[in-house]
Amino acid sequence: MRARPRLSAAAVVTLLALVPAACRGGGGRLSKPDFIGKANAICSDSNAKIKSLTHPDLADPQATPGAIRRVIAIQRHALARLRALRPPEKDEPAIKKWLGLVERELHQTESEVRALERGDRDEVNRANAKSAALDSAAAELAIGYGLKRCAAQTAETPATSTSQR
Repeated sequence: MRARPRLSAAAVVTLLALVPAACRGGGGRLSKPDFIGKANAICSDSNAKIKSLTHPDLADPQATPGAIRRVIAIQRHALARLRALRPPEKDEPAIKKWLGLVERELHQTESEVRALERGDRDEVNRANAKSAALDSAAAELAIGYGLKRCAAQTAETPATSTSQR
C-alpha cells in the first residue's frame, strides 16, 4: 500500500486562505457587465416605483411636497442599493463620482421641498436649477458608463418651479 502524500500544516492553512479568495473572484467586485446589469435593474425598479405613485392634488399645498418626499425616499433606497454594489476597481472612481452627484441632487431636491413648504419661490427656483444641473451631470456619467436606465427620466414627478406662476 502506498503512503498518501501529506500536506504540512502551513500548506493546509495557505490552501484554506486561498479557497475563499478564489470563490470571490475579484475580491467581491462585479465585472463591468454585471455591475451595469445590476445597477440598471435597481434603477428600473426605482423608476417603476416612482411612476406608480399617484400625482398630488395641486390644490392641496402639502400634497406636492409630500409626493416629492416619497420620490426622494425611493431614490435614497435605490442609492443605498447602488452603493452596496462593488464595481470593477478601475471604474470605482467614476462610479463614486456619479453616486456623489446623485447624492447632491437628492440633497438639493430636499432643499427645494423645504423651500416649497415655506413658500419661498426664489429658493425653490434656485434649488430646482441646482438639482437640474446635478441631474444632467449625473445622467451624462451614467450614460457614458452604460447605465441608461439610471439616467432615464421615466418617472413624471411634480414640477416645483414657480417661474411660470
